[in-house]
Amino acid sequence: MKQYIERNGKTFRVEVIYTKGGINYFTCKVNKRGYYLNIRPVTLEKRDNGIVIESFELFGGVSYLIAEVKRQSDKSKREADSYVSTTGKAKVDELINYLLTKKS
Repeated sequence: MKQYIERNGKTFRVEVIYTKGGINYFTCKVNKRGYYLNIRPVTLEKRDNGIVIESFELFGGVSYLIAEVKRQSDKSKREADSYVSTTGKAKVDELINYLLTKKS
């Protein structure tokens, strides 16, 4: 699941990603294995030939753990996607608002 949401003249890429977890060498913390809601501000540039170029700032987004799992599976992915499109909409709005205030 990947979608683009526009707010206040900015575009955000919203997607569900799977991460194996492990040590984050930047924060020195252990990330859990599972499905994360990942939101990052992006810039979309549409070319005349139909190609769309997406650019983003490193470390500019946020991630939120949706479901901790032992292994990646299609069923878990569908459940994570379903969460975001139903009950997780409030969390998407909250994280986008956080990014908007963080960058202001």
